[in-house]
Amino acid sequence: MKIRQRPRKPDPVARKKVNYKVRYIGEMTLSLTPGGIYQCVAEITEPALKGYLGVIDESGDSYVYSPKLFVKVE
Repeated sequence: MKIRQRPRKPDPVARKKVNYKVRYIGEMTLSLTPGGIYQCVAEITEPALKGYLGVIDESGDSYVYSPKLFVKVE
């Protein structure tokens, strides 16, 4: 008799929780405005994406972006 198993969820990305503001310095996109200030909620610590930032954009969702696109606001 074969037992059915639930599909596994992908492993979550290793991240460090943070809470600070960043200014977007990249090109205009649908969810980011140049010069806009956004909330950074995570720094990715996984080797493949080390240094990338988890940022809440204008849609209200958190996405992973390159750190080259942002400057930390004091």
